[in-house]
Amino acid sequence: KSTLANTLLGREAMEVRAARDVDGKGRHTTTTRNLLVLPQGGVLIDTPGLRGVGLFDAGTGVGELFS
Repeated sequence: KSTLANTLLGREAMEVRAARDVDGKGRHTTTTRNLLVLPQGGVLIDTPGLRGVGLFDAGTGVGELFS
């Protein structure tokens, strides 16, 4: 996430660490939440330790939103 954030920001704002040798997954570098204003408009919210977002009982809402 930090590499993506730095690319979108156009500067080195976030610390970047190498992936783990064992499984190639990223390391938890972010320890605080950040709201980053993007130069091209918009914002990026960076939160620590979030590997995925689970949706429970979303019904048809997600499918309708992205159709």
